[in-house]
Amino acid sequence: MRKTIFILFLFFFSFVLFFSCGEKATEFEPDFAIILKPASDFVVQGDSVSFLVKLVSVGGFNSEVKLSIIGVPDSVEAFFEDSILTPPDSTTIWIKADSTAPVGHFELTLSGSGGGKSNNPTLVLDVLAKIYDLKLYFAKDGEERLLSLNPDPTNPTDYLHDTTLCWDGFLMNQDFTFDSMKIYLNFYVKKTSMDEKGIIHFEVNFNYDSIYADDWKRTFAESDTGEDLWMRDTVTVPFDSPQTINKNDEIKVTLSTQGFYICTFRYGVDNSDPYIKFH
Repeated sequence: MRKTIFILFLFFFSFVLFFSCGEKATEFEPDFAIILKPASDFVVQGDSVSFLVKLVSVGGFNSEVKLSIIGVPDSVEAFFEDSILTPPDSTTIWIKADSTAPVGHFELTLSGSGGGKSNNPTLVLDVLAKIYDLKLYFAKDGEERLLSLNPDPTNPTDYLHDTTLCWDGFLMNQDFTFDSMKIYLNFYVKKTSMDEKGIIHFEVNFNYDSIYADDWKRTFAESDTGEDLWMRDTVTVPFDSPQTINKNDEIKVTLSTQGFYICTFRYGVDNSDPYIKFH
């Protein structure tokens, strides 16, 4: 009887010891984690950007954590709305770049320490130059783009239609204000008849809103009909009041033709790269 009781007691003790050890094995040592949102961003000279800093408690960690940042470049200032937190909690870090801040790619260290623990995530910052004159090139050097589906000089009447080219995907990385716009194109055309005017339609849109649209009409002498005519057009457009392109706005440029059976925009020629300049 005593032997049976002893065996049962030994079994019960082993059972308790096994599960108590298992519980201890799954416990986490108190610690904290730092989450950055976003982990990387950019700031323009003379502007500022903010990052959310979130502290997460692990294993019941409840000590104060002091935050600091290391590696901030010259002429750039960084400050926390709150630099001492007890997890779980969050704050915001602001980074302000002076107009003379160096342009470049920087990896900053966000340091948090407290309760005998420390964490040091990396914050990636790109400092961008402030734009004073914005100049957009329509394509790479050496590229030609046709405003015609299938130009055929032997049967030109089949190709008297509006044909369109679009340049889009220009996304602003900062706010920009301008009061004039300069358009420069370099192209050659072939006409079907000297009796008609060839038209090139040019339009600029910001987020689908047109800020400028015009038709450029061209006439040619009889000897020019059917010949390759290299042309350069420069148009300066003043605005009555300042115009603003906002950060993340998309700029879209559209060209269309009518009255030509071929119109080719040329690139890579000296002093003739097609562009649009905002000033």
